[in-house]
Amino acid sequence: MKTYNWINKLSAIMGFAAAGILIIIFIFKNELVYLIGAVISIIYALMFWKICHVVNDFEKFKNMIELNKIYNEDCLEGMKRLPDGSVDLVVTDPPYGIKYQSNMRTKSEKFDVLINDDNGIRFISYLELFRVLKENACCIVFASWKNFADDYKQLEKLFTIRNTIIWYKRGGGMGDLKHSLLTDYEIAIVCHKGKCPIRGKRDGSVWDIPKVTPSTMQHPTQKPVELIERLICKFSDEGEITLDPFMGSGTTAIACINTNRNFIGFELDKHYCDIANERIRKALAEKEVGE
Repeated sequence: MKTYNWINKLSAIMGFAAAGILIIIFIFKNELVYLIGAVISIIYALMFWKICHVVNDFEKFKNMIELNKIYNEDCLEGMKRLPDGSVDLVVTDPPYGIKYQSNMRTKSEKFDVLINDDNGIRFISYLELFRVLKENACCIVFASWKNFADDYKQLEKLFTIRNTIIWYKRGGGMGDLKHSLLTDYEIAIVCHKGKCPIRGKRDGSVWDIPKVTPSTMQHPTQKPVELIERLICKFSDEGEITLDPFMGSGTTAIACINTNRNFIGFELDKHYCDIANERIRKALAEKEVGE
């Protein structure tokens, strides 16, 4: 607020000065006065240009995204505050667009239908993910067999798709017991902006990692920390920034803490945002004790 008051006062002073110059030029009509007026006008224009930059820098500072924080807001709005090419890795599990509701129960109740899971937000968000991702970096998007084909088509318009990782989770939802097979896997689409080198040894594309047990699950599509840690270590270095625009219960943040990465997250549902922040608090406390 103080910054804006200072800018307003200076702008008012410059406005009165400009008006005075115009009056003088009108009264004293000669070449010297015209020359002086032109020089003063140039100075005035340069000063006004500088003020505009001050205001612009202030707005950027005011809207700056902090590292290692989850924002309870729409990711499409939040990512607008991220500069171009500012994150080193994206790992995310966007809404499936199918009004997903897990049959997994917490105590005696089902999880609620996920917010924003009945629209095309995942497709719109890919444009922003491409913008904020650095060159020669990686974007990993989880998909189900139902939306894999659509996701692949949308992603390949922006990125170079290098691989798909099959996460074998050793079990799946109940589904239609009579007419469908057990879906015991999920797909992670590995997209590159440029060429992103893998870290460590060259793994296979089928990863056998148990899913989160029902007794510890806090989100209907919650991924195991081990899975996200492996992705983060494979496609980023310590100290770099991982973005998850659909943070859910905070698994990506926990994985970043455990592997010494920074994170930025967005989560629209306040309930899950609160769960994520509590998990982060516990993870940081455990890490501090361990050190």
